[in-house]
Amino acid sequence: MTLVEDLPEESDFGQLERILPAHGSVELADRAREELLGKWALVDMEGAANHVMENHGRIPPEAMRVVVSVALDSGDDSALQWIQKLPEGAFLNQAAAAVVERSLTAAPDTAHEFVEMIQDEEMRARILKQIRESSGSHLKGHDH
Repeated sequence: MTLVEDLPEESDFGQLERILPAHGSVELADRAREELLGKWALVDMEGAANHVMENHGRIPPEAMRVVVSVALDSGDDSALQWIQKLPEGAFLNQAAAAVVERSLTAAPDTAHEFVEMIQDEEMRARILKQIRESSGSHLKGHDH
């Protein structure tokens, strides 16, 4: 177990994240941030995602993938509905990409729906290419 895994659910995850990087390498701080956001997503996916969006100057949009992936892996049924309400932009793109990656095999219709939500044409094309290369998926015909 890591220190982050042992944190109580009522921890102030936002305050803990704000002190990163306390000391040491940026790489170490990024890994600690990912662990912290993952733990937070298990407790409060919306709170963790909102924190990422509110601190976009310090936290890259890619951190949204950690939050969404953990929430989906934990079986949080509200995650998909919440993601669909995100405003267009980098955070929605990252969240939708995480959904596609997590649901491609188990729920291809959901994967297709979320591929279409990605507004960044380059990102969508890259994800569709990965899908075609990895599985020859039925999403092949949906490339734009």
